[in-house]
Amino acid sequence: MTSFRHNSHSQWVSRSQKHIVVTTNYRANIFGFPNARGLNQTNFGLQDQRAGVIRQQVSLPPTWRYQWAGNFTNISPLRWMGAYHYSDLYMFFSSYVIAPGTIPQLETDTSAAMQDYLYTFANDPYNGLTNGGYSQYLPLDGKGGQIARFGTSGKASQLVPGDDVEAVCHIPGAVYDTSP
Repeated sequence: MTSFRHNSHSQWVSRSQKHIVVTTNYRANIFGFPNARGLNQTNFGLQDQRAGVIRQQVSLPPTWRYQWAGNFTNISPLRWMGAYHYSDLYMFFSSYVIAPGTIPQLETDTSAAMQDYLYTFANDPYNGLTNGGYSQYLPLDGKGGQIARFGTSGKASQLVPGDDVEAVCHIPGAVYDTSP
């Protein structure tokens, strides 16, 4: 564990310039599927997920994926909010501690695991996460590859099959679990 905190190693991302970050659920909300007149493209939400497949097909540098699944009451005060867009930033930067309410040990452990994940990647974008026990995202492998899932089922982090997260995108009849 690195005990990395938001005020350590200032500007490490901008200094290294060795990162390609694609958040595959960035547009998996109402902004990813607009139904406005005049738009030629209305399915932006799947384009980020397709990026991972294309990267594997053309042998670009490795890709790792994570799913933020935490639903802690101090940062998601309404249960239906779940792990909403950008709430993972509270965990990466330890700002969850300034939100009102009780902070369970799992939330603290999840924040540390997510910071370790990001820090490990930043230190060695090609091998760090693999050496740390995380699988590369290889969506063309069986069950959609492996994705790191953070903050749910009583675990700070775990590896889950990619199809657990995105089967709804390519398997007819699959249902997305909004609160894994």
